[in-house]
Amino acid sequence: MNDYVFGVEWLDKNFSDLLKLKPLILIAGCPGSGKTVLACTISYANALRGHKVLYITFHESKEKLFKIMSGLGMSLSDVEVRGTFKFVRIPLPLTIESLNETISKLISGYSPEVVVFDTINPILTITKDESVKRALLQNFFYELSESINGMTILVAESDGEDINLSNVEFIADAIFILKQKVSKGLVSRSLMIKKVRGVDISIAEIPFRICGNLGLVLYPPPILEEVSTEYGELGLPCEVLRKVIGHIHKSMPIYITYPPDARPPHAAVIPLSIALLNNLKVLFVSYIYPPDILKSQLIRALSLTGLKSEEIKELIDKYVVVKSINPTAYSLDELYMRELRLVESIKGLGVVVFHDVGLVAGLSNADNYLLNLIYNQLNYLRLKGLLTIRLGSYVSDELYRLNSLLSSMVLRFEPVFKDGRFVGVQAYVWRRGTTPYIITSEELSRCFEEIAVNIRRRCLSR
Repeated sequence: MNDYVFGVEWLDKNFSDLLKLKPLILIAGCPGSGKTVLACTISYANALRGHKVLYITFHESKEKLFKIMSGLGMSLSDVEVRGTFKFVRIPLPLTIESLNETISKLISGYSPEVVVFDTINPILTITKDESVKRALLQNFFYELSESINGMTILVAESDGEDINLSNVEFIADAIFILKQKVSKGLVSRSLMIKKVRGVDISIAEIPFRICGNLGLVLYPPPILEEVSTEYGELGLPCEVLRKVIGHIHKSMPIYITYPPDARPPHAAVIPLSIALLNNLKVLFVSYIYPPDILKSQLIRALSLTGLKSEEIKELIDKYVVVKSINPTAYSLDELYMRELRLVESIKGLGVVVFHDVGLVAGLSNADNYLLNLIYNQLNYLRLKGLLTIRLGSYVSDELYRLNSLLSSMVLRFEPVFKDGRFVGVQAYVWRRGTTPYIITSEELSRCFEEIAVNIRRRCLSR
């Protein structure tokens, strides 16, 4: 059984030992949650490896199933031609005895190593006698894996976590419950791992999507048991920042904010200059602007330092990667994993900037989003040695406090008015272990001038 697989990378990585036990696997969930997709994924992956799979159904159309799975990257017709996949639709029998006889003939005639029943709920309507139902589930199905020297997969309709199938959960070696809910008008799916015999389960529920040509794709959250350490120091781009906050570390989380109705381009200068002057590639992930618009805004921001347009474009082409994500197209769990996948796909990153984080927080439950998902995300990025900067509008006092709580440094940009006229921008700055400080608009202007000098000397001359 060493070469049997689930066909889902994360499940194979964490639960492959289960497949050595000739297991009985139960896949349960409400209609449309993805049960058949997971069952076919396991079937197809093992059929490709030469294991004979017998797929028994009481209602599914072969033509429809094969067509749907083909769109998800599984060519069941190919493995059928090879002789490693056999689809059988049988009418619902009148008695348990005739059912057992039919299944036994199919097994003896085909000699499968994997047997799938999709779904078993109709079987249990044959009789109302609970003792007969239990005997079928606990004797026939449980012993089937042993008799074929392989594994048995039962697919069942259930209402949430309540399986209610004559105590089948007691005999199953693994129970996977597929859930779905509507979040922000979108279907949000998750795989609940209720039971895996002999395995200490640390992650109970994992978001997933059903993707064209890919099938079922899990997004396991990176749960870290310890807070990650801090990595080496980074140089700061101007004297006033060095005086006020001393230094920062490569793995620090920084929060930069500004009024939603007065968004100064100055806010982007600090993360850009830190990345450039430390020779680090920076990823900007925007929730509100497409890449071309965000790039033009970054050019405008760096032009405040006095750098020329052609100099800035050269720097952005060399150091900056710009991506945009529509947060309303994902559930929060999916968005969270989409961001981490994006970070991992870009080689040589040193800085990640999320912009504008106030929008995402405003679309969600702040406590769950920030104190659960974002905390783990920041810890994960810290473990990878990345400087993470969350940049966004000041939406509310609550969100400001929560974002500040998660950060090691806070920069709050504010417009300055005199006699009713705008005269510049100042910045409140605080770093863990230091006293808060207000950088005046004059100090900020001198800082930007120094940034331009340092960038020309250290970046453009390379």
